[in-house]
Amino acid sequence: MANELPRAERFIYDLLVAATVAGSRVYSGVAPDGAAEPYVVMQVQSPGNDLYTVGAYRVWTDPLFIVKAVGKTRSWSTLTATADAIDLALHDKEGTVAGGTIYECLRERAFSLIEDVEGVQYRHLGGFYRVRTGA
Repeated sequence: MANELPRAERFIYDLLVAATVAGSRVYSGVAPDGAAEPYVVMQVQSPGNDLYTVGAYRVWTDPLFIVKAVGKTRSWSTLTATADAIDLALHDKEGTVAGGTIYECLRERAFSLIEDVEGVQYRHLGGFYRVRTGA
């Protein structure tokens, strides 16, 4: 396969929506203006490395995604249930998507961030997920 990244992202999206994590408020990269909160954002953090066998056969690639609950809040408790649901939906999962196989999806580490945007505090809570995917 030439580019497994869209397949890996589709896998993450499908699992989150099927588990009704944040309803259908799951977005790639950035949420649209006015999105209801909390919402989930996922984004590739590293395209990963390819694993090859003899003869240059690519077995898989392992991109790293950040998947996080986001909301305007001054309290982690507002996002904790959504972040827990993200982990339950994604950690230690495998499956198939059109054009490829997801061998595993594992959380590598937790993630949290507090930012101030024009006097409004946003919190981000989730994790970094390694997705091993191939043809």
